[in-house]
Parts: sequence; C-alpha cells; structure tokens
Amino acid sequence: SKTSFFNEDENIIELNDNSWKLAISSNQQWLIVFYSPFCPHCQHFANTWKEIGKKYKGSKINIGAINCHESWSLCNKNGIRGYPSIIGLNFGILKKSVVSIGGKSFDSIVSWTEENSSNKNDMTNENAIMLENQNLSKSFATCEDRLIDAFSSLYLTLADGVLVSNSLGHERVDSLKRVLLVLAKSFPEESIRVSIGDLIQKIAEKNFSQNIMSWNDTINEWKNGISKMNQGWPAASKETLRSINDPKNYTSGLWSLFHILSLSISSNTINPSEAVETIKSVVDNFFGCEQCRIHFLIAFNNCDAGACSAKNSKESMVLWVWRMHNKVNTSVAKYKAEQEKEIAKSLWPKSSECPLCIIGETDYGYPIWNEQAVYDHLNSVYWCREWNYQNQVKYLGLIGHITKHLNFWKITILTFLIIVLLFKIYLRIKRKKTRLRKS
Repeated sequence: SKTSFFNEDENIIELNDNSWKLAISSNQQWLIVFYSPFCPHCQHFANTWKEIGKKYKGSKINIGAINCHESWSLCNKNGIRGYPSIIGLNFGILKKSVVSIGGKSFDSIVSWTEENSSNKNDMTNENAIMLENQNLSKSFATCEDRLIDAFSSLYLTLADGVLVSNSLGHERVDSLKRVLLVLAKSFPEESIRVSIGDLIQKIAEKNFSQNIMSWNDTINEWKNGISKMNQGWPAASKETLRSINDPKNYTSGLWSLFHILSLSISSNTINPSEAVETIKSVVDNFFGCEQCRIHFLIAFNNCDAGACSAKNSKESMVLWVWRMHNKVNTSVAKYKAEQEKEIAKSLWPKSSECPLCIIGETDYGYPIWNEQAVYDHLNSVYWCREWNYQNQVKYLGLIGHITKHLNFWKITILTFLIIVLLFKIYLRIKRKKTRLRKS
C-alpha cells in the first residue's frame, strides 16, 4: 500500500486482520505500533520504529506495525484511541497478554522491552515521551490547489478521525453535525457545500452513535457521490487527491482548511465564534494524533497565540490560526535546530514571500511582524477572488431544512409545550370571564 510506512522494511512486519490473528495466537513476543499515515507524530516516529526493527533483527522479538487507515476495524477492536500507540504482545509472566507501552522514544521502548522480556511482571511504563508536531507549513501555486488539499484533508478527517473510537457516542455525533453544518455554510465551492448537506442528512437518518461500523460505508458512498455529481469543480472529483497519495500532505491540507475557514467569515456565511469552535472541535474529537490534540488544547485553554480574542473579529480569527500554525512550525524546528536562529527560520511568511510582513527582527533572529500586512498576505494566498456565495441564500434554505430535520423532536416537543401553555392560558381567561358574569 502507498500509505503504509514499513512495507519495504525487512525488519518490520505490516500486520492485517489475518496475520494479527496468527500473531496473537502464537507464543511469540511482539512489539507492535498502531499508526495512521496521516498522523504527524506517526510520520515523525516512523524512523524511531525502523531503528527498533534494526535493534531486534534476528532476535526472538518480532517487530510489527498496523496501518489503522487500512485496518481501522482491527484498531477499533484493540481500543486504539490515538496514534501512534505501541503494545507488547506475550510479554511478562502471563502469556497472551497485550500491554500498552507508554514511552515513544527509542531508549524508553528498549528499556521496557529488555525489562519485560525477562518475564518480569512490571507491565507498564507511564513515562511517555511527548513528540512535537512535524513541519506543517507548505505552499502550493494557487489558492485552488490549497482548496483541493483542504477538501482532501476534510475527507480523510471524516474517514479516519471519526473512527478513532469503538463508538461515536451522542456527544461526538453532535460535534460532527455542528462541524459539518459550519462547513456546509462556509466551504468556498458550492457543489461541496451541497454534498456536505447530503452527508448531514445521512447522519440524521442513521444511528452512528450505536453502529460505527456502517460509517466507513457511508463516507465512501459520500465520496463516490461527489466524484459522480461534480461538474462545476472537476478538481474535487479526481481520485488522486494529493493528501491521499501522500500522507505527509494531510496536515498541510488541514491547516489550509483552517485558514480558508477563517477567511470565509462574513455576514452571509459564519461568524468568528463558529469558526473557532469548529477548529477546536475538529482537533479535539476527530484528530487521531493524540499528542497533537493535547498540545493544541493546552495552547487553546491557555489563550496562547491570541486564542481568547479569536472570536472578537474576522481579523483576530485569521491571525490566531496563523499564529498557531507558526507555533507548530517552531515546535518542529526545536528538534532539529542547534541554534535559536535556526528555529526562527521556520516562521512564515518569509520576507521573500511578503516584504511588508516583516519590519525587523530580534537579537535571536525572530521576525517582528506587521500583522496587518500578514492579514492581507493570508487573504491573497488562501482566498481566491473568484470565490463567492452568490447561491448562498438558496443554499442556506437547505441548511435550514436540514437543521429542522436534525432537531425534529426538539421542535415537536417545544411546539407541544407551547400549545399546552396557550390552552392553559385560554382556560384561565375563560374561567375568569365566567366568574365575572356570575358576580
């Protein structure tokens, strides 16, 4: 498979449903990583796992990997909640034991393995090593390219991120509906807005909170429907979407989606508050990279990068997304850079891309930003002038219909209560008039 990390590595065995059954039924010891090719930490961690493969080459310990994008049901059965997740199989005194390994550095994995392969019963290691995000900054030639990648990452978030659980649960279903409703109003391409509306209707018709297994069929049916129906935006109907061909493009496409979402704010689409909550909900509920999610939420709750003022205006929202994007870039650079000035080079836009965006620099080489120029630059890079919402009024009628459909029982109950209240008022007035007549 093109999306698998370890197919060509002779020291690592890519497991599927059948080979997993063979592994778990044997008495052999295994170290197995569950990963998603679209998870930034997994991409960063792949080299570490290859080193683990080399370390135990020719030993009694087998090194395996399971691609949760392709074997999602297997990952769900094993209770995988985030990527990468590592387990030890048949370690310790008890055979057939599956143990979660916390540490994700080479040394912590080797230490755990050496200790437990001697049949000691200390089965856990809670000293998890947090890895930073990979560099997500990426540029394409046109804003249309970015929109294609944004849609690709949206599809993969729906296909992969929703399935990072044994069940959706009512809260996650409600979060999914809210995210899709916002995207159905704000995504720049009309045909995709309509298709998202169709997906919302499918969610309203099926109980995914109880039957997550049918989600995979639904999302693939939705994607195939887009390919067949799309005449106005041929780029979206291509089977070879960038993010699907190259998992490393997934996070840059997701950032493109966030930038485009922030720039779509207007009186005809969504407000800043809706945009902020949508981005937070996507990361919190449907982003498989566990450490990425934790780091994002910590930054958000601490008001880092202007998160607490992002709801105030469109400009505040656009700049918050840009600052968070740069925050991720610097996190990645810290692992590679030997000097502070090398970290500063990871920030964007560069002066060559936007001469007005940088008005100076600090002693360590960090840019001093002209944020108004940055805002204008983001508009020119992530938003096409030809994008408009001429048919938005018509489509908002569809959204209204969908919203009514989703809240049918709430509205029905409310209507019933209003009728009962009015009837009681009527009876009270009638009794009062009767008493007045008698007096």
